[in-house]
Amino acid sequence: NKAQSLMAEGKADQALAVLTRYSEKKGKEVHFYIDFLTGFCHTELGQTGAAAAAFQRTVEKQPDLSAAWLNLARCRYEKGEMAEAARAFEKGYDTSEEKKAIHLFYAAACDFQAGRPDAALTLFERLMAAHPEAVTLEWKQTLVNILFALEKYREALPWLEELAKETTGDSRRQWQEML
Repeated sequence: NKAQSLMAEGKADQALAVLTRYSEKKGKEVHFYIDFLTGFCHTELGQTGAAAAAFQRTVEKQPDLSAAWLNLARCRYEKGEMAEAARAFEKGYDTSEEKKAIHLFYAAACDFQAGRPDAALTLFERLMAAHPEAVTLEWKQTLVNILFALEKYREALPWLEELAKETTGDSRRQWQEML
């Protein structure tokens, strides 16, 4: 409670000190929510590595806590750990009560950045099946890049045609040239 009050006052450093003292007393038997708050404090203080470790402990203790998975995903992304970020975004999506398309998109984009276009395409196909109305032109650009990486040019063609028609300026010219 004290740590939460300090967080509400914008005193993440003091809240972290309270949580650290408590955790040291309890050892490994700390409740998952203490780990979660610790991760949040580290995030507020710009300590991505420590935040990731705390969120990892949280999901190990409470694997269905979507917020912890999504925070872990963001930390992994910021650390450049794209494959791990992709898995965490996907787990965050899977454990969420409210399924948000953006989380599947982030998972796909991270897999693509990790050099895993097959996994990225699988996630993108899942995204398109579950949330077709949410897919933006920018997301479709990522899909085309994934398909090109897999040399699936025929599958990319309808998306290329749409991008060449719907985008504007330099972006339109780029897609028209690619088409």
